[in-house]
Amino acid sequence: MFKNVIIGIGIAAAIFTVIIFSGNTSIGKSGTNAATGEVTIWGTIPEGKIYSFLQTYNPAVKTYRVNYKEIKEEEFVPSLLDALASGGGPDLILAPYQTIISQVSKIQPFPITAMPEKSYKDTFVDGTSVFWTPYGAMALPVSIEPLMLFYNRSTLSKNGIANPPVYWGDVEQLIPKLTTFDKKGNIDEVAIPLGTFDNVPYAKDIVMNMVYQLTQVPVIVNWTDQGPSYNVSIDDVIIFNNTEIKPLTTAVHFWTEFANKDKTTYTWNSFMQNPLSLFLGEKLAMYIGYSSEYNQIKQENQKIDFGMAPIPQAKDYKTFSTGMRLYGIATLKTSKNINTAVEAQSSFAGTYSKDVSNLIGGVSPIKANLMNNNLDEGLVKSTLNARGFYDLYQSKSTNLFSAMINDIITGRALVVDSVVNFVNKFARLYNVSK
Repeated sequence: MFKNVIIGIGIAAAIFTVIIFSGNTSIGKSGTNAATGEVTIWGTIPEGKIYSFLQTYNPAVKTYRVNYKEIKEEEFVPSLLDALASGGGPDLILAPYQTIISQVSKIQPFPITAMPEKSYKDTFVDGTSVFWTPYGAMALPVSIEPLMLFYNRSTLSKNGIANPPVYWGDVEQLIPKLTTFDKKGNIDEVAIPLGTFDNVPYAKDIVMNMVYQLTQVPVIVNWTDQGPSYNVSIDDVIIFNNTEIKPLTTAVHFWTEFANKDKTTYTWNSFMQNPLSLFLGEKLAMYIGYSSEYNQIKQENQKIDFGMAPIPQAKDYKTFSTGMRLYGIATLKTSKNINTAVEAQSSFAGTYSKDVSNLIGGVSPIKANLMNNNLDEGLVKSTLNARGFYDLYQSKSTNLFSAMINDIITGRALVVDSVVNFVNKFARLYNVSK
């Protein structure tokens, strides 16, 4: 049964963990209950970055040692399953949240005696609740990034636009001002890359966040003694201003209008270049990407005058949310050194949270760190409200999203029909009938 956990983590380890998160002691304090031996982490972060960090970390903790092995994200799950099947594998995994939740049956929940639900949710930003189960956190969060709107100040200013759009309706109104065409009718300057799927970075994340903004949780997880079960609610009807609305249908219809040549919102098509390259070349007024791309843009084009703001929201819905890129660290049930694995897990997510998040490119998910880090106000608000849906079958759901959007923009299917087809196939991934 899912709730059965390995006994032996011990009260001493639990107390140690609480002290770590309270900041009242340092990692590596010697004593009879100190963690010992070696543990190995498999992760998707480049080995070079983690190696430099461990050069400092291992001498600091003194009584134990952490080793790290990089596995490419697309190879991670197959490699892990093969290793576990042969009796090998790591003690911990450090990976995107989608990878971690897909391996929940193989994960040792973090001791709930060390961090009960209230402590967890008081400590970490709200989006990290994707890791929470009634038996403890399946992982501790180590880095988070929100989706943000990057905008070219000069481009907006020369078109008489003082500020970036706050609502999606504002984006629609700005398209005619910011999109230009050459003599052959081809798009020359782009307002914002929306409308297609395969050449828009994070298209699934953006559309799914639109669903969140329309007050719908795409997948609801229900926990039982046998494990999780799912309710796929992605396009279930909501009532807004006495009107029935289907969130995914609404979001997809809005999205695909930006790739419709017959609409005033037309600003993008399937033949456009890489959006980030266009933004760097100042041919793109606005771009939606993850917050770590701010430094990349700044380094690659020091001349561009750009800013970063929260992504547009659904007006009148009284919601605020954005997409998230979340990494966590989890201990596996098969670890032969559970005590040390748990203490390494807690220190990566606690005392060393800022260091680990910097390596990954995000910010610390610990609320206290976030609020005391002199970060941009919009970035802080977006991080506090970043959300990711329970994307248990990430690769398959991405393929389904791509097919849905491509069917619409090529005229193979109407929005309603394409969304219904998607929802049916998506629900079947979770063994749910729609």
